Amino acid sequence: MKKTILIVDEDVMTRLTVFRFLVKDGYNVLGASTAQMAIKDLKCIHCHLVLLAVNMRSMDGMASLSRIRIINKVVPVILLCK
Repeated sequence: MKKTILIVDEDVMTRLTVFRFLVKDGYNVLGASTAQMAIKDLKCIHCHLVLLAVNMRSMDGMASLSRIRIINKVVPVILLCK
């Protein structure tokens, strides 16, 4: 079974670039352009990893991480910064 990774970043080019690499390596990859979308997705979908941008306008990465932890206390989260 493929592992599912959620990429959360407002920058579409970053999401697409990371998406392509991960799909090529055999992962099931989902993308969210906002933290709110990611939080909604995490309520419905089991993810094995979240790649979370730190600098987002709508909700910064640290606030997003706090909200993610309320929903899922164990999913690994890697914070991405540019």
